[in-house]
Amino acid sequence: TPQLLCWSQHEITILVEKPVAISEKQVSALKAAEPKMKANIWVAMEYRFIPAINKLIQHLPEVGEIKKVTIRENRYPFLTKIQEWNKDVDKSGDTLVEKCCHFFDLFRLITGQEMQSCVSKVHRGLLWDHYGYEQRELKEEVVPIIDSAYVLLDFVPKKRHEKPGPQSMRRSTEKSTLGCLELCMFAEGSRHQEEIVVTGMKGRIEGIPLPT
Repeated sequence: TPQLLCWSQHEITILVEKPVAISEKQVSALKAAEPKMKANIWVAMEYRFIPAINKLIQHLPEVGEIKKVTIRENRYPFLTKIQEWNKDVDKSGDTLVEKCCHFFDLFRLITGQEMQSCVSKVHRGLLWDHYGYEQRELKEEVVPIIDSAYVLLDFVPKKRHEKPGPQSMRRSTEKSTLGCLELCMFAEGSRHQEEIVVTGMKGRIEGIPLPT
């Protein structure tokens, strides 16, 4: 984020690795700086361009109005990285930020809507021994990263503002889309590492982006 805030003041094109921000403080800094940014910024959300996902998006009109989107990733634990930065909450923003930002981007792309609310249930520390937290200095202060999670999301049409009331709540429910993200980082050998299921009022479509 600090580097992006600096270089975005120039009239250049920037391809930046995800995630752009790993804390609420960094998100606030980016929002405050956005009006003065001169650069064209592209965040590397390459999942959008995976052939299977691209094909799924092409067929979305066939399922009618989208009401539910489910994305699952059941995979092997994180691999070794330099200084194990991807297992450090302070450096990665945690698993749902560093790893799953691709999926949250896909929810927005598939639904064409913006997230209104979300709630999550997670496991931490299940891979404590596997990730070698026990050998770290000051291990008592270590916050282990998320190893599994369910995230429920509520999406609504963009720029939709209504005063709350019985009628507006009914219309909001009719137009909203529900999202569910399932993540498991200790499920090596699953039939499919990743799955996307989109359910509309006329049908359902399933995509398998990266078969194991």
